[in-house]
Amino acid sequence: MEADKHILLEREGAIAIITVNNSQRANVLSRAIMDEIARAVEVIAADDTLRSAIITGAGERVFIGGADIRELRQLTAVTARTFIRRLHALIELWGPGLNWWLVVTSSSQRRAQPSACQKSRSASLQ
Repeated sequence: MEADKHILLEREGAIAIITVNNSQRANVLSRAIMDEIARAVEVIAADDTLRSAIITGAGERVFIGGADIRELRQLTAVTARTFIRRLHALIELWGPGLNWWLVVTSSSQRRAQPSACQKSRSASLQ
């Protein structure tokens, strides 16, 4: 599948896997990376044989380290509005999947290995 500079788009059967591949910078979300994710989502949406999508981060340290602070410091009032609109659009894309825990960070969880487990602090009764 199509690949951009910091996004890997792979396929495992009917599952698309988007990997933010910028682990040297903690997979931070820059404007360019958000655009690459949007392009990957367009590719996925156009493929009727795909049933689900997973987004994950490369490396072992973090899934996504948040916004690119270096880039945020350089924003003007106009470019900040554009950045926020892009970020909101990205959150709208992810929202339904986040509700179903489709964002998974480890390969064992991603591929539903027997050793995989998932826990939400908010779901804990203790």
